[in-house]
Amino acid sequence: MGVDIKMNTIRLQSQIERINKFMESDERRKELEGVTDQDRRAYKMPKPPSVEEQWTKRRPEMSEDAYVKAIEEQAKQDAENGTFHRSEGFRKIRQSFVSVVSPVRFGAVNEWNMAPTADEKARLDKFHAIYNDAFFKAKMELQGTVTQQRFDVRA
Repeated sequence: MGVDIKMNTIRLQSQIERINKFMESDERRKELEGVTDQDRRAYKMPKPPSVEEQWTKRRPEMSEDAYVKAIEEQAKQDAENGTFHRSEGFRKIRQSFVSVVSPVRFGAVNEWNMAPTADEKARLDKFHAIYNDAFFKAKMELQGTVTQQRFDVRA
């Protein structure tokens, strides 16, 4: 019995080594270059982000004060609809707000998960502070519980 386990272990180690070599090989890279959307669906591979989905440097669409008002309005709409952090409007205003400080990323995304920069993280924190404050304030007003508490948001 011990010999069988040892032989199986050796076979598995050998298979793992072959798989690792293949995954790092040029042959594997060539295989992935021709992957289509249909192939991705069949193998449950995520689709890379489109240009519209990337946070990349863009001109501000409005002033900072206008952004704050737009974020608060979106939060009120989301509170009425019960869609906290899930609406299309939320995603659009967040992308527009953060893209002001983003680096130029067009065509530079090599992976599907893009790590935000420190400036983007700070801008995201500011966005979420404004949005969350307005959302919960609107939610309480809808429920009839009004509060005077306001958080001070500074960059």
